[in-house]
Amino acid sequence: MKIGMLWFDNSQDSFAIKCNRAIDYYQRRYGYAPTTIYVHTATAIEEIPNVAIVTSKSILPNHFWVGKEK
Repeated sequence: MKIGMLWFDNSQDSFAIKCNRAIDYYQRRYGYAPTTIYVHTATAIEEIPNVAIVTSKSILPNHFWVGKEK
């Protein structure tokens, strides 16, 4: 993914709630659903329907890089 939206959420909510909050905002902002979310490798991951979750050391904790893979 070369272009995406960086989302920060340091709330105490679950991973799924944080991801869904980012997905909802992305859909409202760009008009289509994201297909991929990159998160830090130490993030406790839950499955999100229709979205691939990818871990990367390049992403800071509590940050979500949301976008559409080509």
